[in-house]
Amino acid sequence: YSRLAPYTVFVAAQKETDLMRELYHIYRPKGFDGVIGQDDAIAVLENHLEENNLPRAILLSGPSGVGKTTIARILKTRLGCHSNDYHEIDCPALEEIVKEMRGIKKHMGLLATKSGGCRIWYLDECHVLPKSPGQQSLLKMLEDTPLHVYFFLASTEPNKLISTIRN
Repeated sequence: YSRLAPYTVFVAAQKETDLMRELYHIYRPKGFDGVIGQDDAIAVLENHLEENNLPRAILLSGPSGVGKTTIARILKTRLGCHSNDYHEIDCPALEEIVKEMRGIKKHMGLLATKSGGCRIWYLDECHVLPKSPGQQSLLKMLEDTPLHVYFFLASTEPNKLISTIRN
């Protein structure tokens, strides 16, 4: 959930096409201070960022609309990730899972576009990946992640992930 300016609803209602769009498409917080309802998660992430020891893989879970994508995008900005090095993958839309996993593995070793930057893969609804080969391939990548690569995994049903990814 995000703090919305009082006028946001009125701005959204000015065009018929905007009426059909969710408010989070119109307004998305640019920093952690704009995210509400996630104080504990934000505090943990802030501590990791301050100590410069953010885990290479983070599982963001919860029902739709709680801010999983927003938090990932804020982390992208905080980590100084160039937009060319940030990849959002909608797992339910993947047609060739093995091919996609091979592509990620191939590109993991490449340096970031920006000197000293990082590469990030955000896998939305990753629980829909089949246990084999999808989740097993993902697990292997998580175990061999280079220091400049981060994986943000988002799931509305984390119980469907294999336990080694959840832990």
